[in-house]
Amino acid sequence: MAKENSRYKSYLKVFQFLLNTGLRSGELCNLTWDDVDLKHGTIKIQAKAGWTPKTYEREFYLNVVALSILNRIKERNGYIFKSIEGNQFTTDMLRNALLRISENAGLKHFTRVHDLRHTFSSLMQIKGVDRATVAEILGHEDEKTTRMYSHTYKEHMKKSINQVGIK
Repeated sequence: MAKENSRYKSYLKVFQFLLNTGLRSGELCNLTWDDVDLKHGTIKIQAKAGWTPKTYEREFYLNVVALSILNRIKERNGYIFKSIEGNQFTTDMLRNALLRISENAGLKHFTRVHDLRHTFSSLMQIKGVDRATVAEILGHEDEKTTRMYSHTYKEHMKKSINQVGIK
């Protein structure tokens, strides 16, 4: 039971980090300590032996939650996020964990790790971050792709429309 709780805690850090960075699961699985500058709060998505980013290499700032997650990790060599056995995470491992967690939580339709990326993008745009900036953070070459990641919510739309009230 303790091993299972440790396993879920390691996945919790991973999923929180994904929600706070918008990384693709492959980017997270291949993230090493050489890609992070904790002093300046930045992260680089860059090619390395055996792996290349899906689009282009990029660098962006991390928010305080993502930085806090990284600062709590004691071992600072090699891959940042590892299984409790010390192995590099794979995208399949992340998906399988998400499926187990979602099923236990009764969230039958939450089956894709990529949905965390969509959530990050939607929340950034709801908070007023312009689409070009979101596209740059996500590594989208075309803002049209970022538009597909923008899922509006009725409550946000209602609040937004009430920003204008000309009498």
